[in-house]
Amino acid sequence: MLEVQRAQVNNNICEETKTMQTRKTLAELAAEIDRQQASAKDYIAPAKKIEMILTEDDKPALALRENGTGGVFPVGQYAGGDIAAKLEIPKRYYDRMATEAPDLLARNVNTWLQRSDSKHMVRTLDGRARAFLSDAYRPIDNWVVFAGMHKKIAELQQRGLVIEFKSCEITERRMYIQLVTPAITAELEVGEIIQAGLTISNSEIGQGSASFQSLLYFLACKNGQKGTTNFKKHHSNITDNIRIISEILILNEIIQYNLI
Repeated sequence: MLEVQRAQVNNNICEETKTMQTRKTLAELAAEIDRQQASAKDYIAPAKKIEMILTEDDKPALALRENGTGGVFPVGQYAGGDIAAKLEIPKRYYDRMATEAPDLLARNVNTWLQRSDSKHMVRTLDGRARAFLSDAYRPIDNWVVFAGMHKKIAELQQRGLVIEFKSCEITERRMYIQLVTPAITAELEVGEIIQAGLTISNSEIGQGSASFQSLLYFLACKNGQKGTTNFKKHHSNITDNIRIISEILILNEIIQYNLI
C-alpha cells in the first residue's frame, strides 16, 4: 500500500505545485488580496445590453450598456473561454477568430448575445473582464477564504500549535496557500519523514470551488534533500470554507487516514 501511495505522491506534480513554487510571503499575499479587492468590480446585465467591440489593436473587449453604469473592458484569457462556453461557440473556433478574424468574432458574439434572454455577471479586475458568468453565480472571494483561514490559524497558534506556511500565490485563475504543522510528523520508512498539512485554494472566476485538501509533506527524502513538490492530497472540494478550515484541528486523523 505504501509503495502505491509513494507512486501517487511522486506523480502528483500539478499546476498548484508549479504555481506555489513562486512563494509569496503571507504578508505579500494579504497585500495583493487587499489590492485586488479594491480594484475588482462586478456588473450584472442582460445579454442584449452587452456588446463585444474591438480595441485599437483589434483585441476583443466587452462594452456594458446597462443603465449607463457600465464601461469597456478588454477580455481576459478566462473570460474569453467563458464567453465561448456561454454562447456555445467552439473554443478552438473562438480562438481562431480572435487571432485571424476579430471582426468576425465580434459579429458572432454580438449575434448570439442579441438572441439571448439571459443575464450575465461580468467580473472585472484592473479594468479587464476576467470572467463572464451566469447572474446566478455566487462567488466566494479570496478575502473571505483568507480571513477565515487567518482567524482559525491564529486561534490554533494561541493554543500552541506550530504552523508553517510553505507556499502562497495568487494567479489570474486561483489563490493557493500551502501550510504544514511540524507537530504531526511520521516516518514512512527509515529516512523518509513526512508532516501533515493542508492546501487551500480558491477561484473567484468560476474555475473550481473553494478547495481544502489535506496533504503529506515530504520533509526529507533518503538523500537528505528537502522539497515542496512531493506530497499527496486527499480531495474534498467544499464551499463552506470556514467550517472546513477548522478541520486543521484534526490533522492527526488526516495523517492516520493517509497511512492506512
